[in-house]
Amino acid sequence: MTHPFQRLRVPLAASLLACAPLAQAQPAGAPLPAPAGAAAPATGAPAPAVLTLEQALAAALQASPLLAAAQHDVRASEAAQQQAQARPNPVLELQLEDTRAATRTTTVALSQALELGGKRQARQAVAQQGAALARAALHMRRAELRADVMAAYYELQIGAQRQLQAEQAHALAERASTAARRRVAAGKAPPLEEGRAQAAEATARLQQLQAGQAQRAAWLRLRTLMGQGGGDYDDVPLPGLAPAWPSAAVTGDALQRVAQAPALVQARLEVQRLQALVQVEQARQTPDVTLSVGAKRAAELQRTQWVLGLSVPLPLLDRNQGALQEALAREDQAREQLRATELRVREEVQQALRRHALADAELQMLQAQVLPASREAFELAVRGFELGKFALLDVLDAQRSLQQAQGQQLEAHAQQLRAAAELQRLLGEPPGPASTTTTDDPATLLPARSAAGDRS
Repeated sequence: MTHPFQRLRVPLAASLLACAPLAQAQPAGAPLPAPAGAAAPATGAPAPAVLTLEQALAAALQASPLLAAAQHDVRASEAAQQQAQARPNPVLELQLEDTRAATRTTTVALSQALELGGKRQARQAVAQQGAALARAALHMRRAELRADVMAAYYELQIGAQRQLQAEQAHALAERASTAARRRVAAGKAPPLEEGRAQAAEATARLQQLQAGQAQRAAWLRLRTLMGQGGGDYDDVPLPGLAPAWPSAAVTGDALQRVAQAPALVQARLEVQRLQALVQVEQARQTPDVTLSVGAKRAAELQRTQWVLGLSVPLPLLDRNQGALQEALAREDQAREQLRATELRVREEVQQALRRHALADAELQMLQAQVLPASREAFELAVRGFELGKFALLDVLDAQRSLQQAQGQQLEAHAQQLRAAAELQRLLGEPPGPASTTTTDDPATLLPARSAAGDRS
């Protein structure tokens, strides 16, 4: 008579092998399958929408309040640039001497201040550099937002794979626990085997819950960046894993692009703006001249006289030396900050490239050695279990080793994609066909204010 556990042995082995294809080595950068739970639509039902990285980026660029604030800052700086072109207004002056009409003297004069020393040109240069700095800040904010969206999107997809692995591991642990319980009931195994199998099942269940929580947190993060509180993407199945764009082939290109990194561009523009402020303070050391012309009417003498005037402040007590020294010190400070920023960005780019190269090497080793060996050991353990040569715990150990190798593979993919997002943050949008065309023209970034909403 065949023992009940012997009848269970083959179906259990088949279920163990059914979970094994997940361990197949995947080439670096190859798309991973869609997350579990994204069931195929019923016959005749419309295909579910798919959220791609490009869609997520477009939604975030449109909905980000921080990006909108940076766009308003660009408009404000351009308005300041327009204001810097204005010249001083003329002054109309009226003087009355004596309150009696018969002896009253009335003077009407028009005066105009003349800016000397290049004050207007220096003021315009400061406003121009301020507008360029605001556009650079907008570009940097866009690069940071794109990097945040990329990181959240990649974490969501990696999390989907972890959740899929956790679900399969939990299903396998349930079957193993059932088999162990029946073996103990049949007297074929000690109670210790059942206890270990139940502990493994509880651990797998906990890991499944943790993977689900992490997946929901990643989805919430991405939805927040996209400006959505739930909406249409709650149950959207995600596409396969997008490959990271940095690789060993573009290492030199990435290092060359450091000079145009958004943080470095912004730091250089700040130095130029402070240089223009130095010119402003130097120009303020030259006094302005005020010319006036008018007419004086004496009622008692019935005579009108022309009045000409010239006024010049004497730079005896205030020669603007303190403000000039402050501007020079600020410029020196900005130069040192530029040097520090260049060193920091270059070091962070190199670190990101090293992390990507290390993850790529780890993936190759996993795919060439670790995963095939783990899979072979797992299959041998299952076959030995079918023949009665190995215990169930041997199968569980082999299966645990295989799952660890799968987890290492996912983590290596995650490291690659994190490095890609970090390079996006540091260097801005990479060149190439995958780049998203953007513009820094504020007129195209925000709708113009309506006439009813204009503020004078």
